[in-house]
Amino acid sequence: MAKLLFIVNPVSGKKMITDYIIDILNLYCSKNFEVSVLITQHQGHATEYVRQNSQNFERIVCAGGDGTINEVVSGLRQACDYRALLGYIPCGSTNDFASNFGLDSDIMESAHRAISDNILSLDSGVLNDHNFLYTAAFGAFTEITYSTPQNFKNVLGHQAYIINAINHINTIKPIHATVVYDDQKIEGEFLVGLVTNSEQVAGFHNIYSGNVDLTDGLFEVLLVRYPKSITQVSEALASIIAKNWDDKMLCFFKTRRLKIWTNEKVKWTLDGEYGGEYNVTDIYNRHNSVNFCI
Repeated sequence: MAKLLFIVNPVSGKKMITDYIIDILNLYCSKNFEVSVLITQHQGHATEYVRQNSQNFERIVCAGGDGTINEVVSGLRQACDYRALLGYIPCGSTNDFASNFGLDSDIMESAHRAISDNILSLDSGVLNDHNFLYTAAFGAFTEITYSTPQNFKNVLGHQAYIINAINHINTIKPIHATVVYDDQKIEGEFLVGLVTNSEQVAGFHNIYSGNVDLTDGLFEVLLVRYPKSITQVSEALASIIAKNWDDKMLCFFKTRRLKIWTNEKVKWTLDGEYGGEYNVTDIYNRHNSVNFCI
């Protein structure tokens, strides 16, 4: 009988997962899994538990938001456990990562797929020894995902991020950065930077127009230069919507590794959670490092 660890973040999204726990446990027991349950009690709890106990399980299924699955992946990487199969039941406010697999609609359908034998070996990332699954970001609005109060997100869902972002508009300032990748160098003042392995970022679906392979060992990197006028703001937004990566306001490229220097420490967001503040940031792709059930 295979051992399965079921990790539940009970406060993710609108707390809807609590209505399904018994049905999910009944499903997994009926499939002859020996199930253990962890109800997370605080931020980082899933990482701590997985790091210490993942070797005892053949499968791990987590129910929560993007931050919850980030914690589980971080725990697996810290334990150097490449054996456990990972399943995901998305229950967060945005569910960016889940959108890559159509897992954001039906909880019980996702629960079934989380124990599937259809396995995809996904890439993940490392930023200064911190693990992430699908996105690392700095600059304008990127900290909104973790600075928005949980009770606000539970009531309003994704709209809570938009409202919180509007309230932070007056805090936006340019970030002077030097970016080096594949013998290339970019320098300037930037509004925002995204290092991603996902079709959806911050709730915006198909941002790279289907030009994303979650298993190719490469990140998609988008840097938006700091606008000096309202006209440049409009220009940058229009170019992103049109996928016009040649626009002078945008820098778009794919790479396995990049390094970023900034004049002052900047805050990074990893999979929607706080990822630290750095002057020097080294980011690289861990190719096919997560065995994901789809």
